[in-house]
Amino acid sequence: MKIKFHWVWASLNQTMDNTYFLIEDLDNKLQVDCGWGLWLAQKINRQEISFENIFITHKHTDHLLWFFKLTRLIRSWKIKYLNVFCSVDVEKTVRWVIDLMNISPWIKALEEWKIVFINIDDKKEIHIQDYKIEPINLNSMKIEQYWFLLTYKSKKILFFWDEAIWIFNRLDLEKFNWVDYLICEALCPEFMTTQNWWKVDNKKICHITAKEAWKIWTKFNARNLILIHTLEDVPWNRQEILKKEASIEYKWNIIVPNEWDIVEIT
Repeated sequence: MKIKFHWVWASLNQTMDNTYFLIEDLDNKLQVDCGWGLWLAQKINRQEISFENIFITHKHTDHLLWFFKLTRLIRSWKIKYLNVFCSVDVEKTVRWVIDLMNISPWIKALEEWKIVFINIDDKKEIHIQDYKIEPINLNSMKIEQYWFLLTYKSKKILFFWDEAIWIFNRLDLEKFNWVDYLICEALCPEFMTTQNWWKVDNKKICHITAKEAWKIWTKFNARNLILIHTLEDVPWNRQEILKKEASIEYKWNIIVPNEWDIVEIT
């Protein structure tokens, strides 16, 4: 199984690495989120990539904004159909935007059932091709967010980022322990948190450092850690810095992928 961190781009006010990706093995393909940028559109148009299933975690721009370009590609038959796994909140937002802007290809894609919304719920198991997915509500205080445990063959991969700090609000996730991989945000090293941007109204923002990612790593006893969702202005030796900060007590395998990297899950 491969995880392709093919697309970078980000939110309206920051640029971050690897905020969305494709999980792929043989004919099993799951796109997770779709931020803005033309890279994904270009690859689909050139038939370098294809998928029919997408999991949208929440409605921040760097995770949702490009969805409307996907809708147009469906109408032009670059994508035959699209199953959209998301919360009720995300579906309402997408439908509201489509209704508000009244763009014909988007409306027709919905009317012709080329786009099918499949709502997710906390810890309610779903199957996307041969992947077993168990959504996890982060219990965020800001915006409804779902990440998930993916089980495929003998591998278990736990995904947490974009305000992953809220996972500490959950005390009922014992069954998610001892996973093979934890993929977690590490927005920046801790020394950067002294800068003004790290606080809003004198309170810490909800994204986490590599040191806090280590706390989540140990909470779930993961065997391997992949750090993503990193600020672009982290120093250029960011891989060394983030790996060092996230290996406080354990020297297990830590991966910090660069833009466009493909990580093999073995």
